[in-house]
Amino acid sequence: LCNIGIAMAQNHSKVLLVDADMRNPRLNEVFKKENKEGLSAYLSRQRVGLASLIQKTEIENLYLITSGSNPPNPSELLASPRLCDFIDEAKKEFDFILFDTPPIAILTDAAILSGCADGVVMVVESGKTPKKILDRISKIFIETKAKVIGIILNKLSADSSDYYYYSYYPPQC
Repeated sequence: LCNIGIAMAQNHSKVLLVDADMRNPRLNEVFKKENKEGLSAYLSRQRVGLASLIQKTEIENLYLITSGSNPPNPSELLASPRLCDFIDEAKKEFDFILFDTPPIAILTDAAILSGCADGVVMVVESGKTPKKILDRISKIFIETKAKVIGIILNKLSADSSDYYYYSYYPPQC
């Protein structure tokens, strides 16, 4: 997610990364930012405006909203009408809003967000994510009417026969 956000920002788009993983936040560590107030404060109706939560990163055009304090009920917060308010307000300021969520196969948070997002990009770990799980995730996306716009296959070994096949596949013009 971070690399996608960086690439978009370097392409002159104004990008907001939002850490929506309120159980195990990481983006604040990646960008070396404080995680005092964030998405959880906004969604829990605390008197916090979106502008006060936005942190500038070292990368031009790339901004961050951390998860904030760990609430007891992240799924309920994400399911609140305040999420739509958050997205609507952020869309006025940013070209792209990218949400980092917990794995959809484990928690409902990503499924809740997928129904509100304009598109979903799923990250799948090569050789680790079983097909049965992918089938279940596919059904979740159908139920939430999520628009899946892509899948990123990560941790693909350079020694893998699949890697060899794709790395030498001739481009189609």
